[in-house]
Amino acid sequence: MAPRNRKLQEEAIASARRIQFQTSRNCLIVFLFWVTSLHIVGLFFFTRGFLLTRLILDDQSTCNTPPTSIDRNPDCWYPKQFSKAIIIVIDALRYDFTIPEPDSDLLYLNALTLPFDITQRVPRNAALYKFIADPPTTTLQRLKGLTTGTLPTFIDAGSNFAGTAITEDNIIQQLLSAGRKIAFLGDDTWTSLYPLHFDVNMTHPYDSFNVWDLHTLDNGVNKHIFPLLEDQEWDVLIAHYLGVDHAGHRYGPDHPEMRKKLIQMNQVLENIVKKVDKDTILLVMGDHGMDPRGDHGGDSQGEIEAALWMYSPKPFIGSSNLERTVDQIDIVPTLSLLLGLPVPFNNLGSPIIDVFLEESQSSWRNVAHASRITASQVKRYLEEYARIKGQDIEHRAMRDWALADSMWNETISYDFSDENKNWRTPAEAYLKFLRNNLEQCRRLWAEFNPSSMNFGLGILLSSILTCGVYCFGIEGQAIELVSMFLQRIGLGATIGCIFSIIAAATVFYSVSILTASLAGYAIGSLLAFASTILSIRRRLRFQPNFTFENCVAVLVFLIHAILFTSNSFTIWEDRILTFLIATLAVSMTLAAYRESIAGNVSRYSHGIIFLVLSRIASYSRVCREEQSRSCKTTFYASDLSTTTSPQTVLGLFIVFLILPRVIRRYLVQSGSWEGGAKPWIGLGLPLGLVMVVAYWALDAADNNGWLSNTDALGFYKISLARTILGYSLIAANYGWFHGPHCLDIKVNSISKVDFKADDTPSLHDSDLRVQIQGRNNAYGSFYLLFVVNSFIALALLSKPMAGISLAILLYQILALLELNQTAEKKSYLPVVVMFGLLAHSHFFSTGHQATLPSIQWDTAFIPSSEIVYPFSPMIIIANTYSAHILTSLCLPLVGLWRQQSIGPYDNLENLGRIAILKIFYHAIISTSATIWAAHFRRHLMVWKVFAPRYMMGGISLLVVDLTTTIISFGIGVSKTFKDISEIFGY
Repeated sequence: MAPRNRKLQEEAIASARRIQFQTSRNCLIVFLFWVTSLHIVGLFFFTRGFLLTRLILDDQSTCNTPPTSIDRNPDCWYPKQFSKAIIIVIDALRYDFTIPEPDSDLLYLNALTLPFDITQRVPRNAALYKFIADPPTTTLQRLKGLTTGTLPTFIDAGSNFAGTAITEDNIIQQLLSAGRKIAFLGDDTWTSLYPLHFDVNMTHPYDSFNVWDLHTLDNGVNKHIFPLLEDQEWDVLIAHYLGVDHAGHRYGPDHPEMRKKLIQMNQVLENIVKKVDKDTILLVMGDHGMDPRGDHGGDSQGEIEAALWMYSPKPFIGSSNLERTVDQIDIVPTLSLLLGLPVPFNNLGSPIIDVFLEESQSSWRNVAHASRITASQVKRYLEEYARIKGQDIEHRAMRDWALADSMWNETISYDFSDENKNWRTPAEAYLKFLRNNLEQCRRLWAEFNPSSMNFGLGILLSSILTCGVYCFGIEGQAIELVSMFLQRIGLGATIGCIFSIIAAATVFYSVSILTASLAGYAIGSLLAFASTILSIRRRLRFQPNFTFENCVAVLVFLIHAILFTSNSFTIWEDRILTFLIATLAVSMTLAAYRESIAGNVSRYSHGIIFLVLSRIASYSRVCREEQSRSCKTTFYASDLSTTTSPQTVLGLFIVFLILPRVIRRYLVQSGSWEGGAKPWIGLGLPLGLVMVVAYWALDAADNNGWLSNTDALGFYKISLARTILGYSLIAANYGWFHGPHCLDIKVNSISKVDFKADDTPSLHDSDLRVQIQGRNNAYGSFYLLFVVNSFIALALLSKPMAGISLAILLYQILALLELNQTAEKKSYLPVVVMFGLLAHSHFFSTGHQATLPSIQWDTAFIPSSEIVYPFSPMIIIANTYSAHILTSLCLPLVGLWRQQSIGPYDNLENLGRIAILKIFYHAIISTSATIWAAHFRRHLMVWKVFAPRYMMGGISLLVVDLTTTIISFGIGVSKTFKDISEIFGY
């Protein structure tokens, strides 16, 4: 019975240890979720205070309530000049697309010539303007400005994927209130902004986000617009073309496809002009421009300079001898007054002077009338806005108003029959008020909430302190304390939520229940954690390890964190990171050299490989506007394109041909080229990579017009992309869950030999010796297979040059893991800091910058021809933060690589510290960017440099948190420990 009891006792102990491990693992994952929740709450409150949307007033202008006295008995506020209007929006129509340059060889010039030619031929019937957009130059925000006359706020750019209905006063609503019929064709963004405003029988919206489709929407608009022009059952016809914008995103402006689209638009305008009668005004406009690569969203000159062309067979344009540059919001009061409508209540624009000048150049009578009405409405809006906000209007523009009004009342009688009056003087005074007020609003519109910002920063800093205490302050088994932490954190969070909800319901009525709950949750849980730390303060020991590489890692860490104190440092972060990576890599290589000088010299050679790869990766870049004079874009085929060169696809094929051999080499060196590694790396990975190369080869063929049947090609591309994603994320992971490990059993037969008296050998029965191959890297090799599956999907969702960058990143990680094995006493700090640096560096080398135009929106359509929520936004995030995702997936390898198959509980302790340390690094970098964005919130470059960098840092922090918590630990580590423990009986 003794052996049986002993066996039962061993099984009970093993079962208890498994339960203990599972409990500790689950507690660690929940603790990581809690840290992530602190980051979410901190960023929420900071963003709520930093990127506030403006106050939207619900007031509506009406004909019965003009903002000033009206003595001319007009149709409404101003005599109606036109009964009908045709509004053609050519998305991304840059101003220089419409200006001929006979001696230029740029493909986008001399293609759309109609507006300029007609304006030159009949200047009293047409006018061509440089149409200045307010950033952000995204379509949804521009449409809001073009219809309401208001300024956008920066946070509105985040809603460009899904607009919400406009509730403030706007020209579309004014048309509807006046009983006008509105027909609409084209970009479905309009129907999301104005869902019930267009005549259902004359509305034909089309999906707007498939930037790879240049023709479907435009052809659909052309199909319906000309029958509508013949029927004339509408009062206003709006058509929004997208082909030019999509050609820019896909190919860049200087491309044959762009020229084809501009020629097509020129022909469309020729046909429309023939249908315009004298009672109709035609407006052709771009909602924004595009940068040299065809992107938009920022505030570069090419992005904000759109074109506006107005035409009518009836003469209506005067000559002001002024530069024809107008703000986009100026179209709102101009068109409203021309159509006999009230100016929308929230409008901040000015009437366009040329449109209201009479035939005589010296007569400014109508300009004075229109500018006084518009200025009076703006003043009424400002007074109402100040009343609701409880503020006084004291800025300089109001002094301009007082001067203009005094001039009007004292020197000009309100008699429009007198043409000899000096109408120009009061007109220019009112226009000056409007311009100055607009500039003041642009500078002061962002109403920051310091209390909310400071609270958010406090939560972020507290989360950093929490991670720091866990990583560096707790002596001994920190994993044992996580359960106690969570119990008290849960209690504190519950109490905090209850008290905050009661306070919001009884005292602070202006605070929403959600906001109060989040604040109470964060404060309560942090106080509970702090109380727990105080109760175990005797176990707190800060014992820094002052090794050379640790000191360099801390120095590099701090330098990266303080980059955001300067806009110049932030702009050149990509180049600075290359230097920081090289510095830390040299220190780690020198440490490896010292410890390997008497042993295996090849160990520290991995540091040299790492340095070479870092230099190669830095070659891939996308230059931001501020770098243009000292930077050349290498990520795309040229500075003026967003397409991939065929040579890059060939390079991707070569790199992917080498990558499986590189991984095999590292597995062989670690003794893990056994079992499942051979079919996985030898066959499965190459198959997935070949399919990725095939997809991008098809894309190159599509972009370069090598194949004629583009519809079939698009179908094949989407089918192949879905096959790759299914293969890598579903089939391969299913095989990983149920397939073999990187282990093999080798049985050796050993014969016993005896010698007789005469020294003659005699063979006896053999003994069997069992040897487990791959045991010394059982954890790391098996987990690496999980990483490889995700790598295939990331390579597909990244463009070819980015795929090369990610392959280099994976190679660098493997070299770094081998380099770290040379340390006699492993220090994880330099390795984890290097992981963070690599994530940020390869963010840039995968074709991104901390700017809106660098977002690769077209990748959302790799597996689909239309937007599919929530998958399309997830694909954009995976593309943008592929380097952060890959480094987070590889993070457990820092503690698992070449880790002998000891008990999983011992490994979990190290992995917990490594995970918290990685989050600690990214939290400091992101919080630093957030702090300096708050500090420089009145800086000239805040919306161009500091705010985008803070937003990029905040999203990357959450991506790292969730990837580390859910995928790396929740799935990868859990499965790895479970299988290896069962194999070795732990």
